Amino acid sequence: MSLHMQTRVASALQIRPGEGRTVTLLLLHSLFVGIVQLFTTRAAQPLFLVSFGAQNLPYLYIGSAVATTVVGVLYARLAARIVFSTLLVVNLGALLLSTCVLRLLLWLPGVRWPIMLLAIWDSVQYVLINLEFWGLAGRLFNVRQSKRLFGLIGSAEVIATIGFGLLTPALVRLVGTPNLLWIAAGGLAGALLCLISLARARADALTVPAEDDQEVASTGTYRGLLKNWYVALIVAFTSLSWLGWYVVDTLFYNEVAARYAREDQLASFLGVFGAISGCLTLVSRTVVTGPVISRYGLVVGLLACPVLVAASAAVVAVSGTVVGAGLLVFWLALLTKLASDVLEASIHRSSFLVLYQPLAPRQRLRVQTTVETLAEPVAVACAGVVLLVLINLLGFGAIQLAYVAVAILLVMSAVGVVLGRAYPAALLQALTKRRLGSHTLTLVDRSTVAVLQEGLRSPHVGVVLYSLDQLEAIPHASFVASLQDLLSHPAPAIRRDVLLRIERLGLRV
Repeated sequence: MSLHMQTRVASALQIRPGEGRTVTLLLLHSLFVGIVQLFTTRAAQPLFLVSFGAQNLPYLYIGSAVATTVVGVLYARLAARIVFSTLLVVNLGALLLSTCVLRLLLWLPGVRWPIMLLAIWDSVQYVLINLEFWGLAGRLFNVRQSKRLFGLIGSAEVIATIGFGLLTPALVRLVGTPNLLWIAAGGLAGALLCLISLARARADALTVPAEDDQEVASTGTYRGLLKNWYVALIVAFTSLSWLGWYVVDTLFYNEVAARYAREDQLASFLGVFGAISGCLTLVSRTVVTGPVISRYGLVVGLLACPVLVAASAAVVAVSGTVVGAGLLVFWLALLTKLASDVLEASIHRSSFLVLYQPLAPRQRLRVQTTVETLAEPVAVACAGVVLLVLINLLGFGAIQLAYVAVAILLVMSAVGVVLGRAYPAALLQALTKRRLGSHTLTLVDRSTVAVLQEGLRSPHVGVVLYSLDQLEAIPHASFVASLQDLLSHPAPAIRRDVLLRIERLGLRV
């Protein structure tokens, strides 16, 4: 590729001078992460469903929750003792070794426990490899670079899911379902090579302790977080979401396992299904998510996934009740799972991340850590216990589980309404108390803009200047008009700041 073409491509992708090598290596890393997650899951799920059946999925959920929590605690302790770059290398090295060992264990004749272990490890690996990749990216880029480049580098993982997902049927016929783990191991080896290259090229960013690490070490316990009503709503919302997703997952796998009896059939079907889901997720992330949240607000963003998935699950429940289990219920369950996966990975995830913005930097880190390492595993374990009772004691099938999913998702929607309405008040309070520090708002909806415009009318100089910084960083159409209005502000510091901005930006007001 010519230098001119490279420059044009970099400009189109918003890659600035000096970022090319880092972005390229992270894109390759993201591609390998997609390969790892795809083929580990495509080996683990079919083997588990054929060996244990969908009725035993609750045991898997409980085991995964316990294992993820234990590994998360050990990972946090290790992170406090070794250099960050070494931590990441140990992470990927351990995952590579574990994947190879698990494949060898599957050769043991007449035993099923390696399959259960693989299915549990699939969940643990998902957490660890995301901690490694996004932790690495977070160290290599500052906040403004992250906003500009994270979507790009994350897209390679989705592309891997799409491309290799479509190839899964052919690969299963060629090597067999268990041997997909060797492909996953190859992906881990590739990711490890990318990491080592980045560690050598960017040693300055990966060997110095980050401010966030120091904050985590100094936060102590997490007691008292739930006394904050806004934080309690975040925890409740995420707990209900995980409970709802796992009920929908079980409904889906119940139908799929009943229709595909062999592991190669399951792996092929799930590979193609994942590719279709990846395509729709990519479209939703790039075309739908931002405009929907910006135009219709955070409440709509929070409700889109639970409401639409609940509606789809309701169709499954009613159709199954009227016509009975059969092909119609299978396809409706498939559409429900597809809606759940696509909406959760796009508009729901983006909307949920916005909820952290009103929190002070130190508190934000504590709440995110609590949600990811405590609330989510506890919710998954609760889902396992609930499903264990419903399936193994009460004999619930896909149709009955659809009714349960509707109930959970409707409660989640109600909490989402309360949470979405609490967000502007929490943001205004944070803005008034000037506790957001240098944090830049990542995704902005109408309510956020309204809060920032309210901040421009604050009697406190710091609040006004921070609101201006955010409106400029977004950027928002009201920024220039706000500068004009503030030229007559009674505070000399604000008038001087406005004049400097006008000069720096070359504006005519």
